[in-house]
Amino acid sequence: MPRLRSVLSATPPGMAFTPAPLIEVKHPRLIDVVVWMRRLVHQGKADPRVRALAEKITADLLPGDYAGEAYAIYTYVLGNRGLTLERGHGVRYTRDPVNIEYLTRARELLERMAEDCDGSAVLIACLLESIGNHAAFC
Repeated sequence: MPRLRSVLSATPPGMAFTPAPLIEVKHPRLIDVVVWMRRLVHQGKADPRVRALAEKITADLLPGDYAGEAYAIYTYVLGNRGLTLERGHGVRYTRDPVNIEYLTRARELLERMAEDCDGSAVLIACLLESIGNHAAFC
């Protein structure tokens, strides 16, 4: 585990937090993007608003229905792809500019509800981990 902590605490080359709610990465390497996605999940799962939303999404499920929790969160986030949600849209898919990777913190994503696939994956992982489930990026 010490190796993982050092990787998460180190800033990958070409990546830095910006004052804006987005992390901009020019010419990203996949491994750098995944490291930052994990960092964002680690931060986002502790956000009380993320946990409150996860609890709201899964409120009607039986205790211990972990597969149901995963499915409910997945369908909530990807609602704009044919499913109906509270807001009616889920996370609207928006592409990043060419050769630039924008990574969004869970808090800002919940406010904007617009992101590409990596942002949606971060939000799904944050919601799952905020209520005790495990999530990984493949």
